[in-house]
Amino acid sequence: MSLLTDVQMQLDESQGPVFWVIEQLYDAINEAQFELYTTLKDWQRVSAVLAVGTGQDLISLPNTSIMIPQFVVYNGIKIFPTTTALLQDWQNNWKNEGLARPNWMVLWDADHLRLFPRSDASYNFNVWGTPWPTQIQDGTHDITGIDPLVKKALVLRAAALLLEETQPALADAKVVEAYEFEHRFARQQRNSQGSNITRLRPGVAWDVAQQGDIIVGRQFLGSTN
Repeated sequence: MSLLTDVQMQLDESQGPVFWVIEQLYDAINEAQFELYTTLKDWQRVSAVLAVGTGQDLISLPNTSIMIPQFVVYNGIKIFPTTTALLQDWQNNWKNEGLARPNWMVLWDADHLRLFPRSDASYNFNVWGTPWPTQIQDGTHDITGIDPLVKKALVLRAAALLLEETQPALADAKVVEAYEFEHRFARQQRNSQGSNITRLRPGVAWDVAQQGDIIVGRQFLGSTN
């Protein structure tokens, strides 16, 4: 069955819209998708090319194809994330750094990244993140490639949004049930990795570099930039 028919069954309207018009069901499913994609950011992931030109430091994120950017990769290696404060701590005149291949990035605002140092050539980076959900509307009542646990959580969230105004207690119960399916999906993803004992190890230099420490990150680059 489709997402739409599953939501209708949750509302006891499997024979068609009665209390809620069909457009309200579309809106609830679409809003539930935004909530779910924010909670389970790793259940779907796509990439988009980020073209960097010579001398650039501020670049636009590919927000038309990626809803939640998560990390940037160049030649299979993640670009180090950092902050303006950490750049300032590392060197007061970091803005005067010579041109080189950008190896650090700062989230400038919702639509832009600042790359450090400024680019010395043209590069194609890859931004990975959570895609925009499929819009449910007339002619599109379902999405493909969705795990059954995720689909169940999505249906429950959509039903809860519709029931909130008239049956808030029932809506809360459905949200709690949706959380349970989300947690089960997350546990399933963890278990599929096999032995997870490595997750318990102490942080290493690479972890520190990925937290924005420029001094440690430079060690992985031979202190070239």
